Amino acid sequence: NIPAGGTVFNRNAVVGSAYGLHLNGASHYWIRDITIRGGGVGIQMDSSPGSRLERVRTHDNIVAGVRWNNSIGVRINNSAAWLNGQGLTQQGNSQSVIEHVALWRNNQVGLQIDSGSSTFSNSVIVASGPQVFAYQSATLTNLCANYNNILMETQALVAVITSSNQWF
Repeated sequence: NIPAGGTVFNRNAVVGSAYGLHLNGASHYWIRDITIRGGGVGIQMDSSPGSRLERVRTHDNIVAGVRWNNSIGVRINNSAAWLNGQGLTQQGNSQSVIEHVALWRNNQVGLQIDSGSSTFSNSVIVASGPQVFAYQSATLTNLCANYNNILMETQALVAVITSSNQWF
């Protein structure tokens, strides 16, 4: 279905609690070639270890494009999140590897790592607007980011470290 644009879920949500797709306690799922738009959260993964997203597109979601919580071994590859509240958000005791991703003009932050650890590489982040960040991390040790292209527009900031209130 790729030539026709792939599968598209359109939620038309007006509240942030509406999920486009919710994995709760599902392990080692592989989701690919899908677009989710207009939800509160495009894809929510709770206690879903080993889950993988590939060629996933999320946009125009109120809270986040993709958010995972208490999920070890999450992989996100060749995907894009744009015009969401947050592009990608990791919470709880989670661990992730994110590669070849485009995070484009999300309204609050491109990549947010609240806890756990994440490796983010070979990707593009565009942040636009005052008080908008490319990265947000609880501490300096939560995120290892290498070989990324970052474009800041209209007073956006590269990163904020929330535990020490450091802004870059």
